[in-house]
Amino acid sequence: MTPVRSLKSWLRRPTKQPRRGLLVERLEDRITPTVSDKILAQPFDLQTLPTTQDLIARTESANPLSDLANAVSHLGLSHVIDVPGSAMISSGVLQIHLRDGVVPKNAAVTLMATGLYSFVSPNYVYAAADLREAIPNDPQFATQYPHGIIDSPRAWDTTVGTSSVVIAILDDGLDINHPDLLANIWTNTYEIDGDGIDNDGNGFIDDKRGWDFLSNTNSVTPDDPLLDPHGTQIAGVLAATINNNLGIAGVAGGSRIMPIKVVGNGPTSSLTLMRAINYAIDNGARIINSSINIDPFLQDPSFRAAVARAYDSGLLWINSAGNLNLQDPARASLTDILVVSATDRSDAKTTYSNYGWGIDISAPGGSSGDPIATTIPGGYGS
Repeated sequence: MTPVRSLKSWLRRPTKQPRRGLLVERLEDRITPTVSDKILAQPFDLQTLPTTQDLIARTESANPLSDLANAVSHLGLSHVIDVPGSAMISSGVLQIHLRDGVVPKNAAVTLMATGLYSFVSPNYVYAAADLREAIPNDPQFATQYPHGIIDSPRAWDTTVGTSSVVIAILDDGLDINHPDLLANIWTNTYEIDGDGIDNDGNGFIDDKRGWDFLSNTNSVTPDDPLLDPHGTQIAGVLAATINNNLGIAGVAGGSRIMPIKVVGNGPTSSLTLMRAINYAIDNGARIINSSINIDPFLQDPSFRAAVARAYDSGLLWINSAGNLNLQDPARASLTDILVVSATDRSDAKTTYSNYGWGIDISAPGGSSGDPIATTIPGGYGS
């Protein structure tokens, strides 16, 4: 198989290339009778989602807030747009706050007509249930047989990972005090923990070990350790400390994990995601892992803009293919993200994993009755 780009080039990102048709290791040869040239899954319907009283807009202007104020004054939109309540999200991206009672979609159309913006979008609110990937209902879902399949020991002869490679995990939080993860939790060295001051001026107070973008706090602990073990599971598979005579070994057990909470009690919005992704980029992450259902976001221009910024910043973004046994899942249309399907102990597609055109690679993911050993909040399991 000829890859679109090597992992090395992902991290250096010399030139963006168009996606070419890929085989999924040997996986597609076994299970896909034909290869389509388009994504077959239906896009998530944004029209069904609620929104907040905010818009997200992108502009090339050097003075976005001044331009907004001028447009509001010139067009008589002070009853529609709250300029003082609006703010910059990142370079060229605005959060525009609307007055109570204003219909966001109508306001977006009005602002697009000014010609100031490349996109104006409502701040969509996604239910937490829409984002969580369904996994086999087995208490031991997540043994370490994958190391034999992917030949981790041979890689470990060269490196077990390095602290300079930070992996941002966008998930439901994780147990940062787990003894097999503790040494590898990313630490914001420019922040003084617990002093109530934003020491590094990044807009987040006491973000010593990541951020919860749902509750806007520095606590990345799962809301419920029993119901929300997923982020801790992912962290263990990726970077449980290696050679410490304890528990399990992560694939890159010398790397650092940046906890970023975007799923939990309550909904996730476009702004939640954009801020979380910007945080990963701006605070030194080299890799983003988001093993969650991103299909609902594909038509959201705010999410697509954040993905593009991560790509252009040189980050490697990895996301699961999904767990509904679907051919050609919608998320595979994203050429800026590495989409990974799941295989079992026999290196065959699991019964649950999505597959097909646009899936970049496959990797061991465990199956019902034959789980992958990993960390969970407070211990080990699946």
